[in-house]
Amino acid sequence: MSKIVIFKSESNGPDKFSKELRKENFEVLSVSCISFEFKNMNSLRTRLNDAENYSGIIFTSPRTVQAVQQAIHEEPNIINKWKNKINYSVGEATGQLANEKLHLETRGQQSGNARNLAKVIIEEKYEAMKPFIFPSGNLKQDILESLLNEANINVENVEVYETIEHPELDNSIEKLKDVNANFLVFFSPSGIKFSLQHLIKHRIDLENFKIIAIGPSTEKALIQMGVQCYRTCKEPTPESLIDALRN
Repeated sequence: MSKIVIFKSESNGPDKFSKELRKENFEVLSVSCISFEFKNMNSLRTRLNDAENYSGIIFTSPRTVQAVQQAIHEEPNIINKWKNKINYSVGEATGQLANEKLHLETRGQQSGNARNLAKVIIEEKYEAMKPFIFPSGNLKQDILESLLNEANINVENVEVYETIEHPELDNSIEKLKDVNANFLVFFSPSGIKFSLQHLIKHRIDLENFKIIAIGPSTEKALIQMGVQCYRTCKEPTPESLIDALRN
């Protein structure tokens, strides 16, 4: 049985990746490597209250959905103004969370990454006459925003969360010295950045593992840090990861 270590953000709910991998007879250990702090909630709430001046919301991660939920928790009816807007999301997990927590339908869930979502939005440009609200984190990349601006689609970026190292990361990685794993799976560039220093500190040799990246930006970060990437998942889904592990 192959043993897999997953480095991802702390989870506030069921970990569907671990669940699906175990169904396929993989042994899974999940390491929370990044945590988040919300900020600028008043600024986000003001824009959400002003829905008539926007085309919709672009959600690029589950955290941005949670930020909107946090911003309106005292005035939950604000979200009703956005139900007939043109809302987008990167990835199925983000889209499902927007539906579950905010009762919003989103387009572009199958896009899988920011570049592909930009293409979807640009193709539907005729429907977007007003700016989009673009909640983001402090480590966001400019790919989506730049591509939309080049296509004369306006976005208003609001930085709504800070990405920080998980406080238990060092302890979690130290324990990996006793784990005989086959694969390491990284979900984000920030997860690699925070984890790598502790892996080096505890003398865990990455050459002993097959390393898998979720998405092209994570693959790029691995390469830039001198880490060999064994496989890259085309989509941020359990099915794509299982396919990468088996083929």
